[in-house]
Parts: sequence; structure tokens; C-alpha cells
Amino acid sequence: MRAEKNLTIAIVGAGIGGLTLAIALQRRGFRPVIYERAPQLGEVGAGITLWPNANKVLFSLGLQEDLDRISEEPANQSMWRFDTGEIFRVYPRGEATRKAYGAPLYQIHRRDLHDILVTAVKRHDPNAIRLGRALEGIETDEAKSTLIFADGERVTYDLVAGCDGARSTIRGCLLGVEPARFTGIVAWRALVPTALIAKRLRDEPAGMHIGPDRNVSHYTVRHGALFNYLGFAVVDAWTDEGWTIKADAAELKAAFANFQPDIIQLLDVTPMDACFKWGLFDRDPVTTWSKGRAVLVGDAAHPMLPFLGQGAGIVIEDALILARAIAESPDIATALKRYTAARVERANLTLLRSREHAQYWNTHPDKIKDREPVMEVDLNLYDATTVEI
Repeated sequence: MRAEKNLTIAIVGAGIGGLTLAIALQRRGFRPVIYERAPQLGEVGAGITLWPNANKVLFSLGLQEDLDRISEEPANQSMWRFDTGEIFRVYPRGEATRKAYGAPLYQIHRRDLHDILVTAVKRHDPNAIRLGRALEGIETDEAKSTLIFADGERVTYDLVAGCDGARSTIRGCLLGVEPARFTGIVAWRALVPTALIAKRLRDEPAGMHIGPDRNVSHYTVRHGALFNYLGFAVVDAWTDEGWTIKADAAELKAAFANFQPDIIQLLDVTPMDACFKWGLFDRDPVTTWSKGRAVLVGDAAHPMLPFLGQGAGIVIEDALILARAIAESPDIATALKRYTAARVERANLTLLRSREHAQYWNTHPDKIKDREPVMEVDLNLYDATTVEI
């Protein structure tokens, strides 16, 4: 038995997860409504990696042509020593990845991916996204969920999906408020015109420079025009609030002062008005993702550190599996059970491995030169479009 298409479904959060969920539901005959706190759309951030497991989902949603057109596909990814610039490991990508997994590895500007998803949602329903809707809370039982907004409005739905990120309001309402834990790592991100950087980095644009308590990862976006990089550093404390704090040039350069000259030059040409920093926060895995007629998706359920490159991939998988469960189940309770049964183990395993990779990639290269990071399963073999739910 399949769900009735007249179910009312609200999605809180118009990020990658919320938009992907909306498209997946729309393609199955539903008309979800997305509520977004921000007054206008526009994903902050720079580059994002879409591994084959993510692209399998996005291709199934009719987005392959757009992604093929706008994404970068690296030929390989190189691991560099922080101090000498020696490349000590190369991972073949490109055609090797396609042959191994049946889909490519793509790197894309986050804003470009967001625009593709927004366009697809509006193509199905021009009025699906409601902006400037700040959520204060939710009331839920076995029959309905009611969203409570800052302006006092209350709106009731058959199901609410919380796609509102690592600082999820809905998670706090469902599971109780649990302060996130600072991991001891600060990140910086920036986009630099590729023409300004050293030739070695232009020749090997996808890679990571490994150093003790530090690493810098990078790749190009927008057809090679922009060089996206992320710098990570272990620190003693974090007192700032927010995700988009303007970086200080002196602090950034001091953090990577012992890196090889190409990285120093990269920092020197970084436009500091577009360089941001943020602290990385973590939560322990949980196995309960729903209560009554409300359910968590993506970082709201399993906030992911960025050291596997799978933060987007796992939330994109969540979105499709939840949409499939809703469409293929006789009722919402069954759908939510199927969704969590299919997703909790995989997502929480990825969360834990991303923690371990934070340590692995922030160590001296001599300690890992001949040692690959441990993974029980190859995450890219998973196919959310066909896995049993």
C-alpha cells in the first residue's frame, strides 16, 4: 500500500537537505512546503564535494545535466607534506571513480549546487519555498505536527521534516536541548582567483597538505576560475559565535606559518573580505530521529565533521530515503520506522569516522605516509536509489 498524495508535509530549512527532500517528494506526487529562516536564498560557503553516492541520488532526481555542466571532476587527489611540498600519495579519480562506482566525483561551488536545487524545486512548485519564517518551536503527537513561528503564527501539517542543520531548533524540541561540543578545531575557508596562485597548485588543484595539528585542502570550482581552500587548525579554545566570522589575516597566516611556500603565497593573495572562519562542533550519535509526526534529516540528526567530504552526501541520501519511505509506506509511522532503520547505522558510522579522520588528517605526514585511514565499508558503494527500505 502506498501513501496518499494529499499528505501535508512541511520541511524546515532550505539548505541542501531540505531542497533535495522537497524535489524527491515532488517527483513522487507530493507538494511539500519549505520554511526558511533567512529573508532571502543564498547558501554561504565556498566549495563542496559530491562523491558518487551523492551524485547517484542527484542524477536520479533529474539533475545530471545541470551538474555535468557546472561541476569540476578532478583527475586525481594528491596528499602533500606541509613543509617540503612533497606529494607522498595520489588517489586516482576521474574515470577511475566512474568505473569503480558508476558515478563521478564532483567538486562544485556550494552556491551553484544550491541554485540548481532551488530551480528544480520551483520548477515543480513556484510557491514551495516560504522565506523569512523563523521557527521557535514545534508541537507534535501521533496525528499531526504544529510549527510555531516567531511572529506567533501556528501551522499544522501531517508531517514535519527538520532539515535545519547542526543547530536545529526541531532537534532541541524533539530530543531536548544538548549543547554541541567544540572539537578543538577551527576552520578557515576562502575562494581565490586561480590565476593568482602558484603554478604547482594550479597543476595539482585537488589535494591536501598534511601537517601536525594543521591541514589545508583545496580544489578548483567554476571551471577552474576559482581556487577553493579550507584550512584546519587545532586550537585550545573557541569563544566566537556564528558560521561566517570574518577572518583576520595575521591569525590565518600565523596558523600556517610553517607550511611550504606555495601555501604561504596562497594565503598572501587571499581576499580577506571574503575569507571566513568558524569553530567545528560535534554531537554524539543518537538513534532516535523522530517523535510523533516530526523527523530529523541530515545534520539535525547527525552533524558531520568535514573530514570525509561526506556531509552533503549523507544528507542527500537521507532526503531520498525519507521520500521513498513516505511514498512506499501505508502510513507515516511506518515510513519513519523504515527511514530510521535504513539510515541510522550508516549515518552514525560516517559521523564517527569523520571524527577519526579529523585526527588522521591533522597529524605529521611521517606518521601516516604508509598508513591509510581505516574504513569498515566503502561509502561510495551505497546506492540510496535502490537500497532496500
